[in-house]
Amino acid sequence: MLQIIQNVGQFRGLQGEDPHAHLTNFVEMCGNFSLPSVTPENIRLYLFPYTLRDETKRWAYSLKPNEMTSWEQLVERATQAIVDASTAGGFMDKTYTEAKAILNRISWNMDDWIDDGYGR
Repeated sequence: MLQIIQNVGQFRGLQGEDPHAHLTNFVEMCGNFSLPSVTPENIRLYLFPYTLRDETKRWAYSLKPNEMTSWEQLVERATQAIVDASTAGGFMDKTYTEAKAILNRISWNMDDWIDDGYGR
């Protein structure tokens, strides 16, 4: 399993990397594994840290044991950590224009990103 994860790719959180694509590929890859008495969610929770490198891996290691109890919770926290890393922390301190530029960069592959012109 770990060899397959390394072949699929590891996420560093660098500018230009797509966290959405990484998560999508990871979930797709995990769909190929099944273990008796282990839920797909638990497989994801166990394997996800192995898909990370550098700053993102340090973030994963900073979590307390059993701090993440669901895949949704892990995705939410990881997404926040990626946003903070890509903005050098303090995302909420950014202006509307700075925040919009960051979110556009992160979600470049989403067709439904809507700009209502707030803050112009």
